[in-house]
Amino acid sequence: MPILVTRELALLLEATEVAASEAAIGAIKDSAPLSGATSFPAAGGRALFFGAGSPLSQALSLGLRGPVARAGLDELEAFFSARSAPVVISLCPYADPSLMAVLARRSYRITHFENTLARELRAEDWVTMPSGVRPATPLDAVHWSKMVTEGFSDTGESDPATAELFQCLFAAGGATPYYAYSEGEPGGGGVVGIWGGAAMLYGDSTLTRFRGRGLQSALIRARLRKALDAGCGWAFACTMPGSISQRNYERAGFQVAYTKTMLVKDWT
Repeated sequence: MPILVTRELALLLEATEVAASEAAIGAIKDSAPLSGATSFPAAGGRALFFGAGSPLSQALSLGLRGPVARAGLDELEAFFSARSAPVVISLCPYADPSLMAVLARRSYRITHFENTLARELRAEDWVTMPSGVRPATPLDAVHWSKMVTEGFSDTGESDPATAELFQCLFAAGGATPYYAYSEGEPGGGGVVGIWGGAAMLYGDSTLTRFRGRGLQSALIRARLRKALDAGCGWAFACTMPGSISQRNYERAGFQVAYTKTMLVKDWT
């Protein structure tokens, strides 16, 4: 059944993504207080800084709560400039048109697009918990983070700095990480975060040698089961357009709710 995408739904999904990011930043602050990780309200949304060189630093939910003035974007840019970080904006199509007018006068470039896929959850929905998936425990943090990072890498190797970042995501409040197994070996992982009645599924990763075995689909079902048990009304995920991940989510009943434009402004 097609979902009805409204501004209210976009506000819910974007607010949940902000909550996921804030929880991760909180975990970074706890484990690495000198990292400088922090967030800041700007242009009706949040500027999120995960630490020097982090690929997760970005601005979310800009312009979703009304018009954006030039001063609002000035504050946003000053926040990232002070930390020697590029300004990365995840631009939701439901943002107030005034934001586009302000951005048009500045040197931003489009880097890529990202689909937000959503699925409504009802009490009568039934999603079985796959046998090959289990929640990771705190003792798994180092191994899980290394494995997930390796699955994201084009070289099949785990980058220590990225793995350390994923350990913080692992420990974020409201988030539950999962393992997916094939023939008794852990071959994939993912996270579900639950905030305010919506569940965000993210961090999906499968090791190269385990791809094509349905591990991501099993992880999606397991996290949907978690969201249903928690009483969530919506579940959503963000994927690259046309990716294998998008197809796997669509097979699980998700639909593209909207497509976001990723904008970057460099200081060099």
